[in-house]
Amino acid sequence: MSTSSYKAEKFGEYHDAATIRRVNLRVLLFLTLGYMFAVMDRGNVSFAALQMNERLGFDSAIYGFGAGITFLGYALFEIPSNIILTRVGAKRWLARIMITWGIASAAMMFIWEPIGFYALRFLLGVAEAGFLPGAIFFVSCWYPATHRGRAISRMYLGGSVAAAISGIFSASLLQLDGSAGLAGWQWLFLVQGLPPILIGILIAATVPAGPERAPWLDEGQKAWICASAHQPSGRAKVFSAGDLALLKSRRVLLLSAFGFLTMGAIVTINLSAPLLLKSETHLSTARIGWIMSGGGVAGMVGLLIAGWWADRTGDGMLVALLGSLVMAVAAILVGTAASELSIACGLVLFLAMAPAVTLANVMSWPNILPSDQLAVGGALINTISLLGSFIMPYGWGVVRAASSGFLPGLLLLSLILTGAAAIAWVLRRMDRSRMEA
Repeated sequence: MSTSSYKAEKFGEYHDAATIRRVNLRVLLFLTLGYMFAVMDRGNVSFAALQMNERLGFDSAIYGFGAGITFLGYALFEIPSNIILTRVGAKRWLARIMITWGIASAAMMFIWEPIGFYALRFLLGVAEAGFLPGAIFFVSCWYPATHRGRAISRMYLGGSVAAAISGIFSASLLQLDGSAGLAGWQWLFLVQGLPPILIGILIAATVPAGPERAPWLDEGQKAWICASAHQPSGRAKVFSAGDLALLKSRRVLLLSAFGFLTMGAIVTINLSAPLLLKSETHLSTARIGWIMSGGGVAGMVGLLIAGWWADRTGDGMLVALLGSLVMAVAAILVGTAASELSIACGLVLFLAMAPAVTLANVMSWPNILPSDQLAVGGALINTISLLGSFIMPYGWGVVRAASSGFLPGLLLLSLILTGAAAIAWVLRRMDRSRMEA
């Protein structure tokens, strides 16, 4: 019997939900955990700063540059990382990424001056470069299009879980200050840097390179996934003029611009929120941790609602449009609020919408990029997006150092997010015109 006949005969003999459940448990779980700790390790410096900045003598400009330079390293090595991924295989390369970024994150405990801070934060970005587009590519190899959106949203849920637990977790680690001769911020980097190393080892040891190699799938299930999902060509792919031609696509450019503005604003707030709360409310570190975790829980709710809406209507860009506007309003509320409660509510509102807005962008990648360009093309979009995550935190630090408060920076972020909403409006009109054609 031919392979195609076998596939056609077998597809109706089992329930695809059972197949997806197995893939969720054996593949997606590890990617979700990896993304959870990626978000945690990028943002834990914001809590470390509550102790580290004062003890090491870092002002807001030094901190802003060091916190943001991670994303410069990420952006510069995003495309090279995904070129290597297409050569050595996504499973092997994702495992390497997690192990090396865990090492770089834990090594942050040894910094004592700005140059070391800059160097290790840059290396953290280099180590993590390629993880998100690589993970999206790997998901596309395991999930048919009818299940891919939910799989990506579940992976993104790991980031919201990280936000929900990292506030309380990080605040408690800071309380270890002085234990075993280490400062609290050193304990934070050490403890939160170790899990990605373990996850990377588990991926290398237990996750199959592709569905055709999964011993826990039967032949019909393997055939269904291989016929329905993206499959890599198996040829070593290099970055070419064909990939650069993606920059001629108006939709790719708009998605890149939207990512530049929104990711820059979101990362800036994430890296500055604990310091902002401490300065403007004089709350304890523990209460700041609870507020940040509350924002993470709100982000989980927003992400689930956004994923449900996108699957039900196919209108992910409406999520991007409304979410950007809500974050713009929330930034103004944080900057102009007269009470601690209002500031906390504005911040939680901002954090509630951030994951959904980012997801709306990323979910578009598999729909607009050919399968053989998904890994590198996604890296291209993400590279441009990540530049905002380097530029805006540094600019925020400079504005903060030159002003008497956070209001000027928050107003600027609100204006930036309003521009992102305008881009989302254009993208939504393009989508609707294409569907009507």
